[in-house]
Amino acid sequence: MKISVFLYLCTLYSVASAGTMKPFWAYLPVNNTQKSFTGISSTINMHYGNTTGLFMATSTEFQNSKVAYFGFQPRPGPKGRVSYSVFGEGTYTSHHLCYPGADAGPGVTCQSDFEWVPGRNYTLSSNLVETLDNKSTVWQGWCRDDVTGERTDIGRYTVDASFGLIKNYAAQWLEQYLPPNKEYHQPLFCTPEAGYSTWVPTFYNNGKEYDVWAYYYGAPSSDPKNLDYCEKQQGRSGTNVTFIPGERGYTIQEGLFSHLYH
Repeated sequence: MKISVFLYLCTLYSVASAGTMKPFWAYLPVNNTQKSFTGISSTINMHYGNTTGLFMATSTEFQNSKVAYFGFQPRPGPKGRVSYSVFGEGTYTSHHLCYPGADAGPGVTCQSDFEWVPGRNYTLSSNLVETLDNKSTVWQGWCRDDVTGERTDIGRYTVDASFGLIKNYAAQWLEQYLPPNKEYHQPLFCTPEAGYSTWVPTFYNNGKEYDVWAYYYGAPSSDPKNLDYCEKQQGRSGTNVTFIPGERGYTIQEGLFSHLYH
């Protein structure tokens, strides 16, 4: 279904506690009368990325403004890692892929490794699967291979009743969370090379799908003081964003110039 997408460019190149944020998109559901949702999904296609230190993520918030996200972290070799997390007090898990804590604070982090096929679509999702007697809610994460249809369990957590359901808000972003590693042919202070496509997320409420529209797009700054070593040698950002014609998606090439320094 075609929807109107309003995008505007502005500068965003902020350093978060966990790493450096690069492209950033934020979304609202088209139907703004629906304020809460029982699920969210997003599709990603990794073209290449035999590296480490990058995180391609989709995040959302619960009604109490606590953040949850899921995303893909490429790794050298045939296996990649999916991360599925929620932040804040009042979060619990007994799942074998999960542990207490999220980015050195309260929350739950779930991580699973699986063999991914470059060029194949994978859909990550988080869905409400159970409401307990005390009104706490249980949320399940999945990674689906869109070619085979096979689903991989990526974790499960429980949140207090105060969290409520998912808000009508989501964001997608690319984060460089580790310094480059020379072992994987990435020079010091140069962004790892990776290329991937992703599509705008879909919200769900009791099985019904809700489309979204993008209301904000931030690009890496071209300010020289914000560029890494390889980017400075080229005089511009190493992030290239291309919108996919006729689709609600985009392709990102990251670390375009670092191959010059291998």
